[in-house]
Amino acid sequence: MGDASCETVLAEILVRDPARLVGQWVALLRADPTCRPPEVLDELESLGFPLLETLAEACSEGPVDLSADHFRAAVRDFSLVGGQLASRGASPTLVVRLTPALSDCLAPELDTPELRAAWRILEVGVAAILLETYCLGLQAKERAVLEDVLEKHTPIIRLPGNVPALLVVGSPSRQSLSMLMGRLLLEVARMGSDVLIVDFTNARSLQRSVLGVIEELLEHRKLQQRQVVVTALDRDGLRELRARLGPRDNVRFCESWGEGLALVAT
Repeated sequence: MGDASCETVLAEILVRDPARLVGQWVALLRADPTCRPPEVLDELESLGFPLLETLAEACSEGPVDLSADHFRAAVRDFSLVGGQLASRGASPTLVVRLTPALSDCLAPELDTPELRAAWRILEVGVAAILLETYCLGLQAKERAVLEDVLEKHTPIIRLPGNVPALLVVGSPSRQSLSMLMGRLLLEVARMGSDVLIVDFTNARSLQRSVLGVIEELLEHRKLQQRQVVVTALDRDGLRELRARLGPRDNVRFCESWGEGLALVAT
């Protein structure tokens, strides 16, 4: 290596022949039938050179340390790739094999213990970033699907006397509950209702901040002269909502759905 640091040499290796290196890298992944789908591998082929380049730039600027400022761009880029792999349906094997496959391609070039040690630090760190952001991406994707189902299928029913009732299900996000409240307002306007119900019998593990949506709902001018009945909210949620709302003449709290029905029927 002469007088050059191992990080500088590693940077040169990463961009010495990027087309060949990326080609070998993706070919190794394609050879594994559990690394799928093929279209994601096509995308990785186009992403390969920018990823190698950002790693090389970081290595050329200082020691191999993914927590250092000069590795910030590389960490960001690989984090984005992890999230993209999740959103594009990449198999877990592909995510796990990504950095070891690159290591296999680089092995002939890493001909000193210092180079191998520096690359090993990079391999472990990048693999951890990819896996973490892939898992976070899967969780976000799952939440998005669930939120979409809740928004589309949470029922707003019409009770006798033109009383609309929103039956909150599961654990909607603040955004989802806001959209559901918007639907409820439309029903109130369409029916000309004087009373409406928001029921939490089938709600689960609501975040306290989500209850702020009800506070915002009650500020709407269409509800100033209407009675809002909140039913079956758990004890902690009830305490939170009471504190948020303060004394209001047009809000009634009922312990159960049945109690709320009895109230609007009178």
